[in-house]
Amino acid sequence: MDFSLTEIIEIIKGSNDGIDVERKLQVYFSNKISDMMQVVLESIDDGLAEEYKKQGYRIEKRDLRTIQFLFGKVTFKRRRMKKEAEKALYPLDKEMGFISRETFSPLLLRNIAEIASGTVLRKTAQATALLTPFTISHTKVKAVLDTVGEFQQNYTEGSYVKNPDIKVRTNLTFNLNYLI
Repeated sequence: MDFSLTEIIEIIKGSNDGIDVERKLQVYFSNKISDMMQVVLESIDDGLAEEYKKQGYRIEKRDLRTIQFLFGKVTFKRRRMKKEAEKALYPLDKEMGFISRETFSPLLLRNIAEIASGTVLRKTAQATALLTPFTISHTKVKAVLDTVGEFQQNYTEGSYVKNPDIKVRTNLTFNLNYLI
């Protein structure tokens, strides 16, 4: 997980030109940041699980989730927890503001929607592929616009959760004291 000066030098030496160097380094750093983010998210989940257990929740299951961030794709383990007579939830998703069944991070959704608001869907897909380490189809851009549009409409109307499948984080301050 550590950055290796030797690996970086080898990438630079093995590249054909400046553009090739940048592309290879983007992939290298993206992978390293994704690896670090996996560890961080799983550590946060560990702390949240302990906090939720104190509140009477029990662990129902632990599964994998993959989310595409601006810096790369991160796959991590998280816990689904349940309290008697309440609906099960993923504390990590709630804490981080991850949308149920959405594969993109909230910031990535916002950025794609912002680009799409000023251009056609295919150009947004092309811009995203050029500026990030992943590609997106124009149909997925449309789906992102729909998701962000629903969020915006619910926020404007003051009904933060109109669709029960969309979880809106109401507490915007992180409580990460359990990591220290």
